[in-house]
Amino acid sequence: MSRGLFRRGLRAYGAAQGVQALAGVVGIVVFSRLLTPAEFGWYALAFGLSAIAHTIVFTWIEAAMARFRPACPDEGARGALTASLHRAWAVSAIGFVLIAAPVVWLAPVPEALRSALGAGAAFVLTRSLYRVVQARLRADGAVIRSAALDVGQALGALGLGVLAATSGLGSASPLAGAAGATALCLALGAPLALSPQRSDAAGPSVRACAAFGLPVAASLLFAAGLASLDRLMVAALLGPDAAGAYHAGFSLAARPLDLVFLAFGAAAGPALVRALETGGPDALSRTARAQAEWLALAAPPVAAGLA
Repeated sequence: MSRGLFRRGLRAYGAAQGVQALAGVVGIVVFSRLLTPAEFGWYALAFGLSAIAHTIVFTWIEAAMARFRPACPDEGARGALTASLHRAWAVSAIGFVLIAAPVVWLAPVPEALRSALGAGAAFVLTRSLYRVVQARLRADGAVIRSAALDVGQALGALGLGVLAATSGLGSASPLAGAAGATALCLALGAPLALSPQRSDAAGPSVRACAAFGLPVAASLLFAAGLASLDRLMVAALLGPDAAGAYHAGFSLAARPLDLVFLAFGAAAGPALVRALETGGPDALSRTARAQAEWLALAAPPVAAGLA
């Protein structure tokens, strides 16, 4: 069952990642021309900082949803878990706004960076809830719906971002477009996942979710920092124009890897959790070995193509 979930997910998420990778490449080409070099650089800095903020504040909720929803024994417990994590997201969102708003407003930074940071904060809020919804859909095996949302979000972010840039929004355009597209996907494509979950059944407590999710978020923070802080260093030493050029080159080089390995990760995680919950450690080990074989087949040609 877990192998079937993995293969279905790999096909669906692979197609979605293809669309996302294409939209990402087109976005870099288009935005690097619609925006001035400095504006594109400020956007790159705001994008990196928003990724770090998202990881610190919200990633633990996504991780807990992905881990504990398949472990719930019945729909009542799943509903209780979902309601608890939605409340945790709401509390985290309020705290994030209370901290981010004065920081963005009062920070001694150029106005172009301030507007990009404001759009980035909006994107953090919409993206974090979207990721919680996606974690739920993937845990439930709704791979087609999850992949369709990813495609809609990628294309919508590109379209709305280009519209914002041609309207003169400047450095905030790409993040404002992404925030708007993500909000539309939440409103139109995931109403059931956003509906209140009422149940008297007991699910994992928020404390248990945090005990699992916070260490995961801490480990991912290193990856977010490595992928973002270099832009800050380039901007500090060489200016925003150089940071924008660096961001464009780095992102274009990473797209071939994203196309394969992000799809692999999206499909592999739910299948591994499902195997653990339904068959125990032995089933988890078998599923992990099978996935490692797929990864070993995919990695060499992708690495050769990137080289």
